[in-house]
Amino acid sequence: MIDYPISSLDAAQIKKEIGVVFDALLSKVAAAYNEVFGLNKNEKYYKIVLGRWIYHFLHNLYEKRAILNRAITKHHDVWMESCGKTYSLSFDSDGYNQMSYSSHDFNYQMYSGVAEFCGIKKKYINIDSIATPRTTPNITKKESLRSSLQHFICVLNRFFRNRMTLVVSPYYQKNSLYNALWFFIKSHGEIVHHTFSPLLPSNKELDISLRMELSRKICGNNNQNQLLNIASELFFYFIPQSFVEYLNTYRKNAVDWIKEYPHMNRMFTANAIHTNEAFKYLVAEAQPRELCISQHGAGYGFSEVQSSEDYENELANYYFTWGWGDHVLPHPKLLSDRAIRYKSNKDIVFTFPTVTEYAGLLESFFIASTYQHTINLTDQLFEKITPQILAKIVLRQRQKKGLRMYNPKIDMRKDCIPLFQESLKRARIHLSNHIGTPVLESLSMNLPTIIVYDPAAHKLRSSAIHFFEELKNAQILFEDSLKAAHHLNSIYTNIDEWWMSNTTQAAIRSFCFQFARSDRNWKSAWLNALKFDT
Repeated sequence: MIDYPISSLDAAQIKKEIGVVFDALLSKVAAAYNEVFGLNKNEKYYKIVLGRWIYHFLHNLYEKRAILNRAITKHHDVWMESCGKTYSLSFDSDGYNQMSYSSHDFNYQMYSGVAEFCGIKKKYINIDSIATPRTTPNITKKESLRSSLQHFICVLNRFFRNRMTLVVSPYYQKNSLYNALWFFIKSHGEIVHHTFSPLLPSNKELDISLRMELSRKICGNNNQNQLLNIASELFFYFIPQSFVEYLNTYRKNAVDWIKEYPHMNRMFTANAIHTNEAFKYLVAEAQPRELCISQHGAGYGFSEVQSSEDYENELANYYFTWGWGDHVLPHPKLLSDRAIRYKSNKDIVFTFPTVTEYAGLLESFFIASTYQHTINLTDQLFEKITPQILAKIVLRQRQKKGLRMYNPKIDMRKDCIPLFQESLKRARIHLSNHIGTPVLESLSMNLPTIIVYDPAAHKLRSSAIHFFEELKNAQILFEDSLKAAHHLNSIYTNIDEWWMSNTTQAAIRSFCFQFARSDRNWKSAWLNALKFDT
């Protein structure tokens, strides 16, 4: 056994090292694609299309190299069964992410590829290349209706308006059809919602000769940066088909869209820029039309390292946040609900974070070096809560392949309410062991919230520390699970004495204004931000 060689506190240094490799690799890839595909695109084009996948890929390589080097340092004479450089493919970046998080075969093949550069003695074995299976999606009647309506609205815009704001994946939790119609009507036909569906499965095989040609263009030169050498050698063994074999298909679809709707002047999204290939190609081909991006989760504005924030901010002409920054746009996930009546509720909803089987991005809250400590803190918390209050707790966590599930040592009810906001409305208290989006949602609703926080798992940027200290002083945020349990035991039957006190409410207002600003009239705020000047 070896200890995991990466800490969450290393995130800033990892970001710096990966950033250097990212820039160099992107430049090489852009030149290779332009030459091989006969294009003349700038590096920003490829950063839009490939950027987030490359960043994720480099994190995967960085982790594998660190673990193999730690094994060599600790045990010196290390042998490994290796399949060498083997194709391990997905169709798109979302499929790649899922494989990197959950597939043992994928991670074994990446370990094998990285081991070629680490001086490990190898015994080679043969395995077949793996790929994520693709199935034809089942289209529901509601999705079919939405698609037809969106197409009709796009056509209306083309005939009756000379400009369009295209909205893709705004991250609504509910009422998507209603919201789309509301914005279209209120903007006099300028704001149009559309969903870009993934390409349907096909029997197109890997174009090995094309991949080898591209690979030759980016390899060589014996660069002194080992991570760059590894990434260059393995790049086309792992890159999804959507960026190679289907590149021309996606490009054609994007160009055809622009020709069909030439008055599309502006694009807006919350998260499509990360995994929606069709949208990424559209944004890249539509340059220099405006791109607006909205923050869609926690960590933004207060985590010391948040690569998604950096990426989105760099690409967007207008970058909207939940409170910090130059442009603020309250999100419908953050709703101050006047109808909430927590004192009449009994349940305590406990949120456990999404923790993947494999690390994925090394800046995440919970990687292998801190995960067990987080589990221990959570177990200690439950051990000190009184049986009467413990019986009120319901556990809420995502049930999905590739995620590590928290299994408490005691019997605990599961929260089966589909929509988290509805779960919060029925709760007396929100209890959490991490500073994630659920915490921002409950605080914006002014629902009593208690957080057990491990500072080793999540380092804050200096500008945010003051706001979190205020939460600590208000007994909302705890680093000690025993103190958190004692606090919960003491306030459960008399919440208002704590929650409605001047100190607590002042801390909540200050924190939410900076990181979780809510607005019941959020649609009007969005309308003003997205419509064109008249």
